[in-house]
Amino acid sequence: MSADSDNCDIVGCMLKSFSKEILDVTLPDGKPVIIGRGPVTKIKEKRCSKRQVQVQANYSQATVTLTHLGANPCEVEDELYHINNRLELTEGKTVFLLKGILPYTVVFMRKSPRNKKVQLESSENVKTPKDRNKTGILIDFFTTKNERSPNKRKSECTEDECPKRLNGRKRKLDSGSVDSEDKNLTQQDNDEEDHIEDIKSRLEQMQKDMKSSSTTSRKKRFVNISESSEINGQESESSNTWKEVNDGELLIFTEQQIEPREKIAAFDLDGTLVTTKSGRVFPTSLDDWRILFPEIPGKLKQLHRDGFKIVIISNQMGISRGKLSASDFMKKLQMIVERLGVPVQAISSTKSGYYRKPAPGMWEYLNKSLNQGVSIDITKSFFVGDAAGREANWSPGKKKGFLLWR
Repeated sequence: MSADSDNCDIVGCMLKSFSKEILDVTLPDGKPVIIGRGPVTKIKEKRCSKRQVQVQANYSQATVTLTHLGANPCEVEDELYHINNRLELTEGKTVFLLKGILPYTVVFMRKSPRNKKVQLESSENVKTPKDRNKTGILIDFFTTKNERSPNKRKSECTEDECPKRLNGRKRKLDSGSVDSEDKNLTQQDNDEEDHIEDIKSRLEQMQKDMKSSSTTSRKKRFVNISESSEINGQESESSNTWKEVNDGELLIFTEQQIEPREKIAAFDLDGTLVTTKSGRVFPTSLDDWRILFPEIPGKLKQLHRDGFKIVIISNQMGISRGKLSASDFMKKLQMIVERLGVPVQAISSTKSGYYRKPAPGMWEYLNKSLNQGVSIDITKSFFVGDAAGREANWSPGKKKGFLLWR
């Protein structure tokens, strides 16, 4: 059967959201639809415009034309699209309304689900904030068992199998009240409804597979060990490591590619590099975070190219208070580092005392034990934080800052 004939069977189109909090968007044939922040989608991300993109489905061509409208670019296959940029999306393609977040996938619904295949790119080929490097194709993901076994047709089912196919139908056929033609029409309607439900359930399963695959990938990339070798009294890691100091008073993460340098670009974590997706002051879950500004990864990479060692220095008192487990914090930080895409060393204070900012303990430990004997030039180094360098009571209710030269 030709592609044109297959496209003629399209009866619906939707943009399927990958988040349970964000609603799917139905696309009628030939009518433009505006998508953005608001009650229709339940998108709350402030950087997403209320008129972020315009999309228009073409059932006969099995395509969706996307025109970008918002101030911040959308993303398709690692390409950014700005105001008035236009492109065509085919079935299974994924668009991120903002770079790396708010993904939607194009899905078409067809008339005869048991005689046609709806092929969709696999979860491994859809690139998300958590996993943007894996590729792959899942063949016949939406193919039913009968389609994968062409020798056994629907008409050849046994007497025991046929009644099972009718279970769960929203409408039952009454042979005494309708003729054979009406039966066929009614059964076709039921097939279409079942097909749509089947697509939704399979997409939900794909989301779960994506999360599982992403978690497995991160576990392979990050290696948690407590042993470390010594070089001139300094600690040297041969792979990505986590280390505890003073019975967990400090948690230290060192990425494999980190290099000792005399110039340090140090950053606070919460409120500086990341913030909560929920809008709350403190995160509500392990995944309640996002990069504060989209320019941050690029700026850090430029600093690294300019000869700076990137270091995260943060207070994490919630660990000692039992509000956050150390293992959950480690997972979260590793996800953040992967999203930043630059070699990073991170030092986190979990208790009150000399290591907790604004006291200089973490900075002194970095200089003494975590730079492999290379002396840090304080005049060429800097620290960035949401209250960096400010004295106590600089503003009522605001935090006191942290000075490198204390």
